[in-house]
Amino acid sequence: MSYTCDQLIPHIHWALSKPPIPGWKDIRQNTFGHTLYWIHDGVGIFSTDSSDFRVESGTLLYLHPGMELFMESDEHVPLRMTMLLFECAQYQISADGNWEVLQVDQLELPFVQRFSSHKTKELGKIFLEAEMCWVPGNAAKETKAKALLLELLADFHGDALKESRVSGEEGNVREALIKVKDYIEQYYHTNLQVGDLGKRFMISEAYLRKSFSEAFGCSPKAYLTRIRTQHAMRYLSYTDDSVSNIAKVCGYADVYHFSKAFKKSCGMSPLDYRKCGMEDAGRS
Repeated sequence: MSYTCDQLIPHIHWALSKPPIPGWKDIRQNTFGHTLYWIHDGVGIFSTDSSDFRVESGTLLYLHPGMELFMESDEHVPLRMTMLLFECAQYQISADGNWEVLQVDQLELPFVQRFSSHKTKELGKIFLEAEMCWVPGNAAKETKAKALLLELLADFHGDALKESRVSGEEGNVREALIKVKDYIEQYYHTNLQVGDLGKRFMISEAYLRKSFSEAFGCSPKAYLTRIRTQHAMRYLSYTDDSVSNIAKVCGYADVYHFSKAFKKSCGMSPLDYRKCGMEDAGRS
């Protein structure tokens, strides 16, 4: 299932601090949900059916529902870690403006990620804050903990996206593709051309189209249209700006090309989309 981080809706079932007891052993008891284990200090071995992994400070482990795990802490340097057990869904907005909520069976995260000492301090503080915030039955504190979990998930997805930068030509290309994606997101309102993007980031136009599609599931042009459409939907829903002005602020040269692209993406014209939104507001 494809998703973006802004579509995720997590619900935390349990936030737990595992104290540094020498030589403790445990298995993953709750396999119904998603689990994040963050290692603050210590050394240990985590085992799945197929592999053993050494874990230490700055290690993140993500376990999807159903995944089994055996954990063992070192006798002399015991593990101290935070566990977040949660369920996760995603919402989608259909062309007619209705919301759909779908369960996420597995997040697009690797089983193990490791971070630098600087990043470790930053992430450790967020995990500890989420752990302290989460109080079962206290809606306000649960909401704050959920916001921190969303911050962590966005961060981890970003690092997972960049993980292929380790070395060599492939890593350099991946870095360039991420920069292209970020540039599109920031400058969608300008007259962007795929050829210009290739020149800016020193990638041939043909290779940029191919490699971008392989990395992100769509062409640079399609991604630009998606970003422009998402912004246009907000302008149509939350402002009284004319379609002509919305076309300009979203990067289109004229209303015709804007309306054509919007209808292709959303299945209706900009005016019809705005009308549907007003009708929904009237019914609510």
